[in-house]
Amino acid sequence: MTSAWRSRLCFAAALAVLITVHFLDTPMVSVSNKTMLLQRQRIIVDYLQLRAANVPTPDALIKELAAKAKENQRQPILLVPIALIFYEEGDVQKARDILHSLEKNKECDLMLFVLGERERPPPDWEASISSDWVGMTLSHYAFTRLNKSAEAAEMLLRLRHLEQKEKTRFHLIMLVYGLATVGMGLLLSMYFSNRYLKLEGKEFFQLKPLYLPFESLFYFMAGYSVVNLIVYQLVGPFFEGWPPAVSEFVPGILEIALTMVWVKLVFFQDSRFPIFESLGIGNLQMRWYTVFQIVGGLGIVFALYLLGAEFSSLWPYEGSDPTAEVQQILENPLTGVLFLLYLCVVRPCFEEVIFRGLIFRVLLGNVKPGVAVLGAGLFFMLFSPLSSWLMVFGIGVACSIVFYRTANLLVAIWIHGALNAFFVFSIYYGMAF
Repeated sequence: MTSAWRSRLCFAAALAVLITVHFLDTPMVSVSNKTMLLQRQRIIVDYLQLRAANVPTPDALIKELAAKAKENQRQPILLVPIALIFYEEGDVQKARDILHSLEKNKECDLMLFVLGERERPPPDWEASISSDWVGMTLSHYAFTRLNKSAEAAEMLLRLRHLEQKEKTRFHLIMLVYGLATVGMGLLLSMYFSNRYLKLEGKEFFQLKPLYLPFESLFYFMAGYSVVNLIVYQLVGPFFEGWPPAVSEFVPGILEIALTMVWVKLVFFQDSRFPIFESLGIGNLQMRWYTVFQIVGGLGIVFALYLLGAEFSSLWPYEGSDPTAEVQQILENPLTGVLFLLYLCVVRPCFEEVIFRGLIFRVLLGNVKPGVAVLGAGLFFMLFSPLSSWLMVFGIGVACSIVFYRTANLLVAIWIHGALNAFFVFSIYYGMAF
């Protein structure tokens, strides 16, 4: 067996184990149930965004909700928020009709109590108060009807806080979609005119590929898979229950150290080329027009990320909710600063050096640029949580395009760091996409 086939076999074996671990660690839900939950969330978000924008509810939305109510009979997860929206818009009879078509359900019974159709709320309804707009609104109305003024005031405060958060989220979404529109325009411009974020009169930077044997890439990826499995499956559980500063940072730093040792052994053990130059670190140029490259590149990243997010509704795997963990880390000033430095500085530098400065340039030296871009995005996707594969693939492809067109790894690092910061604060403020 040749060395090329041995390297591919090692990579395939390590990849199979890594994907198996991903599948075992990630809960799978039925597509139909997830679709219902996503539709409920979309109904609530669309309505709250209209309220955040201070515009009247359009007739088209009312007709769409009426059609959904007719199509999804006996589905309280969808019909209760639809009935509540009709109630909020003043159509009490329509809300009653929808609720009377449902079977017994605690959320439905609570709303019937709010409408005066029940003498008492359902038993233990306070324990089932959810954190979304429907649960908070119904709970506020129920407390008001029960003459519990203190509880009603507290619930109203939580409700206003949630609606204010939704208003902030609305403006954030507008900014993201604006950047994504710019990014999509730049992608089309690149496709049709082969130009990207370069000023008139400036020379176009040409990214230099790494002409290393293709099989060395498979050896490296196989070893990197093993490093991930050792760090996060064997060493990581040992730190569970420790302070977040330890449980979050130590495995990550250990992964970075072991990976850089493996890079040296696989690629540069006998090489005479400078390792930093070979990894793309030697061309870190920060000039005034680099700012425009970063903003345009961030638009491209958001464009492809949102495209992946649209397809993710068909992806039957859900990840864990990191909101509580992130909030706990950021509430402590010391761990918060360390967490942001690690996630927005250390991690982007490491991942861009590995996936763009090394893997992408090795691919570029062996295959066509388009295949190299997709391949780098694929490798980047494989080492992320299974639930976010489609979005991460879009991000990896976008960062590879930006690096290829600017020939400046610093631009990709800035974009990756800004994107991580955006995700951290989105999760912290409950505005995750």
